[in-house]
Amino acid sequence: MNIDKLSGILSLKKENLQDVINILDQSELINELPPYSNSIDARIIKNKKSFFMSPSIRRALLSNVFGDNIPEMMRSKMWEDIVVMYLVRILDKSFLSYSSQSDGVNPDFVIDTFATDPIIIEVGQNKTSARQIAQHKGTFRYGIIINVTAKE
Repeated sequence: MNIDKLSGILSLKKENLQDVINILDQSELINELPPYSNSIDARIIKNKKSFFMSPSIRRALLSNVFGDNIPEMMRSKMWEDIVVMYLVRILDKSFLSYSSQSDGVNPDFVIDTFATDPIIIEVGQNKTSARQIAQHKGTFRYGIIINVTAKE
C-alpha cells in the first residue's frame, strides 16, 4: 500500500492516514507486514503491506462490490489473509514479512528467524508448479507452497 498515493486518492493528510492504519493494526483488524530485507533501514522506509485479520472481513467488503462473483485474484488475497492470520498467531510478528524484491520472482511471504536462511512461502489457487519458489533469487532454507483448489 502506497501511503502517498492513497492519501491523495482519499484527500487525507499522509500522517492522518498513517494514524488510521496504525489504529487498525493495533486493534488487530489488519495485520501490517514489512517488506523482507536484510537491512533494517529498508524495512522501515519501504511501504508495508496490509492483510485483513480474517478473510471474512475482506469477503464482507468485496460482497458489497462483487456480490457472490468475487474475482479469482481477490479470492487469492483471502487465502493470503488466512495464512497471515495463522502465522501471526504462531510467530512473533517481527519474524514475518512479505517478499518485495524488484528483480525476479517473489514468493508471498518470508519467515526469518535470523538464525539461518529464511523460509519462503507461496500461497495461491490451483498451483501446478513450484516455479515461484524455484526461481526465487534469494537464499532460503526451504520453500513452502500452499495450494488451494477451491470448488464452488
